[in-house]
Amino acid sequence: MSIISQIEPIVVLSEQAKDFIKKRIKTFQFKKGEMVLEQNKTCNFLYLITSGMLRGYYYSNDKEVTNWLAIENEFCTSFFFPFKCPVVRAY
Repeated sequence: MSIISQIEPIVVLSEQAKDFIKKRIKTFQFKKGEMVLEQNKTCNFLYLITSGMLRGYYYSNDKEVTNWLAIENEFCTSFFFPFKCPVVRAY
């Protein structure tokens, strides 16, 4: 599923808006277990999960604590992304 097809049920996009979005899309592929964003790094992307699942977590008392999950056809990003926070404290 494309980003455009995810957005269109919510809002009508002009051809100009579609072209704008398409020119800015980057495709990433990650392997199972690979880090998408490491601690103390800045997140600059909004991701659309097209296959698989993504998990956000942090450490507490030397244990991993999952604080969110994103599955296929969902958008996700760092919770700090919209605020241009300089670093991420979670994984």
